[in-house]
Amino acid sequence: MVVQMSLQARLRSVETQVLAEKFLVYASSNCTAVECRALAGRADGLVVKQANRTVLNAAKSSGFSGLVLLDPAEYERRTGPSETIVQSLLGQRDAISIQQEEEVDAYLSPSGYIPDGDVGLLMRVIEDGAAFCAETTSASHVAPAFIVLPVGSAWLARDSDRRVLIATAQACGYPIAIVLGSDFDPLSSRTAVIGLIDFVSAVNNVLLLRADLNSIGGVALGALCAAIGVGTAGRHFRPPGARPKRRGATTDKSPSTLWIPGGSFHRGSLFEHSYDDQGLLNCACAVCDGRHLRRFGDPASRPESRLHSVAGWYQIAQNLIAHDPEDRPKAWQARCEMAVDATKELRRRTQVDYRSPTAQIWKSVLG
Repeated sequence: MVVQMSLQARLRSVETQVLAEKFLVYASSNCTAVECRALAGRADGLVVKQANRTVLNAAKSSGFSGLVLLDPAEYERRTGPSETIVQSLLGQRDAISIQQEEEVDAYLSPSGYIPDGDVGLLMRVIEDGAAFCAETTSASHVAPAFIVLPVGSAWLARDSDRRVLIATAQACGYPIAIVLGSDFDPLSSRTAVIGLIDFVSAVNNVLLLRADLNSIGGVALGALCAAIGVGTAGRHFRPPGARPKRRGATTDKSPSTLWIPGGSFHRGSLFEHSYDDQGLLNCACAVCDGRHLRRFGDPASRPESRLHSVAGWYQIAQNLIAHDPEDRPKAWQARCEMAVDATKELRRRTQVDYRSPTAQIWKSVLG
């Protein structure tokens, strides 16, 4: 049976307001401490995997003082909760102790992955997470606690699974940090985006953890906050035991870089070989200051590309939350329509097959 909301749960729910409308950087495992500090300085804070906490400590030592979350990321290693209560409690207490030492702004449960359609495992992970959240109330460092809910997009895309997911998340009474697992973009379908909208509209205090630009739309439709990943692997995770399904090897080492008007990521080499764009690939963000994106064709430009991309999506997010909450869905719809139109124009000018899949799907869903 799912643990019902207690007084402590309601109090912790109020405390989540420290994260309301915040957009954090979810750091890649290969980000250095210096890079983490620089990236987080372009947004509202930083999320680091628990295994990389030394990087977080180094970033703090070098002056970083923004919002901090530490993700145990157990969902990368195992499915469901630990096999026995003793192991589960010990593991959870260890996660609490580590996060307490780092003085996190919210505790994240060490949840395992929940395979598609496994309702029994969903219940057990939620119960484990609720026990974790309750245990954090005895920690000396006070912060809200989130049940991490690691699922595949099928939980959102299929009506029956979505209803169970939403009802279970609502009943637990604790804030939820949902993180999506897939080999490729888990929100690449219209039905998955509709499911995301339903979830954030129905469940209070949702953190979109390890997300992509879809999370900006998620916050527009009701999510509390988001942590957007640096690099593709940081924007979703591969479920444990899953075999990589590669579309084909590539020798292109240029960084995946955000084109802000289209809200889409492209290899830097694509910008490098796009001619006659007539200024559409000149970027006015704080990092680029009017320079052309073709410089990101150089693999050595990865650190600057990451800074540019974070500055870009944070700018998009801030433009959105400047609107009153009731106006944000329409503002996000308008932003997506503009992104689709801008991409069509860039494709026309350069004769290169640019696409804006995120904006295209949201335009279809909200239009």
